[in-house]
Amino acid sequence: MTKTENENQVSQSPTLGTRTSPFNNSSSTRTSNSSSTNFRSEIKIDSHANGTSASFGARTTYHSGKGSYAIGSGLPSSDGDGAMSIRRTRERDNKNFAELNDTFANYIENVRFLAAQNQSLTKEYDLLTIGLSEDVKSLEGVYTSRLQKAEDLVKGTNRQKMEIEIEIGKQRQELDAIRKKYEDALNIHKSTENEIDVTLVQLSTVESEIALFKRRIEILETTTTARLNREKDRIRSELERANIALEQATQECADHRSHLQKYVAETEKITNHNKTHDKAFIGMQIRMLRGMSPEDREFFKRELAKAIREIRAKCEYVNEQHRTEMESKYWALVQEMQKDAIEDHKKQEIRLMEVNELEISLNSYQKKFSEINSQKSLLMSQESDQNYAQKEYERLYNAEVQDRLTEYHTLEEECAALKKQLDSLPTMDDLKREIKRYSSILESEESRVDRRQHAHAKARYSRENDASVTTIKQKNAMGVQVAEIEHDASRGDVLIREDNIGRYIILENTDTSNEKALSEWVLKRHVDNNPEIVFQLPKDFVLKPGKSVKIWARNKGGANNPPDELIWNDGDSFGMGSNVKIILTDRDGNVRATRNRGFDKKQIGGDSVMV
Repeated sequence: MTKTENENQVSQSPTLGTRTSPFNNSSSTRTSNSSSTNFRSEIKIDSHANGTSASFGARTTYHSGKGSYAIGSGLPSSDGDGAMSIRRTRERDNKNFAELNDTFANYIENVRFLAAQNQSLTKEYDLLTIGLSEDVKSLEGVYTSRLQKAEDLVKGTNRQKMEIEIEIGKQRQELDAIRKKYEDALNIHKSTENEIDVTLVQLSTVESEIALFKRRIEILETTTTARLNREKDRIRSELERANIALEQATQECADHRSHLQKYVAETEKITNHNKTHDKAFIGMQIRMLRGMSPEDREFFKRELAKAIREIRAKCEYVNEQHRTEMESKYWALVQEMQKDAIEDHKKQEIRLMEVNELEISLNSYQKKFSEINSQKSLLMSQESDQNYAQKEYERLYNAEVQDRLTEYHTLEEECAALKKQLDSLPTMDDLKREIKRYSSILESEESRVDRRQHAHAKARYSRENDASVTTIKQKNAMGVQVAEIEHDASRGDVLIREDNIGRYIILENTDTSNEKALSEWVLKRHVDNNPEIVFQLPKDFVLKPGKSVKIWARNKGGANNPPDELIWNDGDSFGMGSNVKIILTDRDGNVRATRNRGFDKKQIGGDSVMV
């Protein structure tokens, strides 16, 4: 038997198209004999519980009249080249056999997968045959309603996703706006700090100028005081000298007066002497006239008058000279004293003006200093206020950012949960393929539906005004088959619908011609082992024909707008869980409608586990 025939035998294993498992711990041997050669090929398959390991080995024995050789291909020769070719042939055959082992292992894995898929399809087929009812065509409507519900759920989930994405975008925009405000506040704070630094530099400059002005004022005060003291001392000394000079002038004036009196007395004496001399002269003249000639008398008279005139002129000249000299000296001293007094007065006025200017500049510097101190205190108070405001703003900003981040993380978690829930939902293509597959199965089962008895069938019955609907949704995920069972029962025309995430509950009036009075009816909801949720409808509440009322949980987007919408104010959610039961009772306590929802999980390819 050749290698091709061996592979064909392996590929024709009885696993495909049947329910026989190919995984048995056994080995098979195929042997072919001929007259000239003996060829033997061995294939060994090992199967374990946790996995499959396959080994493929081939051994070929060639018998001839001279000897036997274990070869893969080729013939031996008598020299060393034959041995090398045999070794190379063996290595090549071993490599080929290893590749065949890998290929066969992959083939075994594929066979195992197909067997598991065959088992799962068999179980699905069994479940489908169990779930069939006498009215097979009604199943089409059930799947249509399921498909419609799935489409509504997908649309609602997409709408919620879009709303959450819009809310996340708004939150991001608000976060960006808050971040921008924070950056603007930081920039304002930095600019304020720069302004404060500039103001502090200006304040230090002004303080240095104030210190310089104070130093200059002190220097001016000391120099001015010293100069004024020197001027005062000089003026005092000059005044003393002037007083001394005045006293001297007064003394000289008194001396001159005394001299004048002496001169007057001497003049009077001279006058008296002159009178005496005149009398004597007259007497002598009389005597001379008596004894002289007229010519001699005229001569003596002229000479005497001439001498008298000369003496009188000399006296007047001396007197006038002394008087003019005294007056000139006196007026010179008086003018000098007046000039000194005027100069001293001018200097004193100049000093007073300088002192006034210094006082004015000192007052202006003091005013500037007080203004700078007030500005400094104002700037310090503004700086403290700005620091406090900045700290308060940073605290509020950090708190708001923390709240926004918390809300953002919460929205992200809700979005992730919704995405996960959306991903876990079957897509439209999967539902269409499933419906198509079930339709083909139904078409094949229509011929045998009259001969078989079905258990656990989906029932729809009506007894007086009672109605009951059971829906089974199946889904395969990670090797686990999950069946979601929904059971709706109604004793009348009111049906209950709900949101799977607990946002709202809908009561629908299926009667399109009559109103339904739901005054003070009570709606009870049980979720797993959580406390019971109770909601009572308002008094005189009426549900119009073919209409529905949506009962929203608090803060879930609804509005209190009877009779279309109501708000349950006792909680933010109606609750989520694996087992949910809703009961609607009238005010007499009679059950009018119920809704049950639960899950059934089964492990594919193993033991079934009910949860």
